[in-house]
Amino acid sequence: MWHAPSVARFLFLSLLFIFCVFQSPSAFGQQSEPTRQATLKTLNTDLSEAARLEAFVLLEKTGALDSKQISRSLCDTAPALRAAALRVGEGLVNGDTELELRLIALNHDRSALVQLQLLKSLPNFSHPTAAIALKKVIQTLLKSSDPAHRSAAEAAAKALQPVAP
Repeated sequence: MWHAPSVARFLFLSLLFIFCVFQSPSAFGQQSEPTRQATLKTLNTDLSEAARLEAFVLLEKTGALDSKQISRSLCDTAPALRAAALRVGEGLVNGDTELELRLIALNHDRSALVQLQLLKSLPNFSHPTAAIALKKVIQTLLKSSDPAHRSAAEAAAKALQPVAP
């Protein structure tokens, strides 16, 4: 059953997305400041997990996410949003040690979705604690009741082992 506030939010974000895509035929990433502010407000205050995630994706596609917003999204209650923030934040690290440490600290997150994203992201970090965090994530996923999670952890563990000559 559709609830009127959910439908209204979905329609608003869909129209906002379409507006951003077609406002400039040459560049997807150009978003007007009022549109950007409305999307940020949705991301930071909306009660709907789906609306916040859709706003996050819209801001990602338009290049409007910065390390401050990524750090804020890492604390969101929605595991999908934390995993997305980790994925996007990985590309924004570029010498930002504070952001890198915040991303690595997600190894304490209990969500399997975040843990699986950590398996993909942690090997790309240069901070020394990333290797320790990756081992912890692998150990956690090896204990999972989900065979797919265990398989991913086993593959990651195997990839970390040095190749014998």
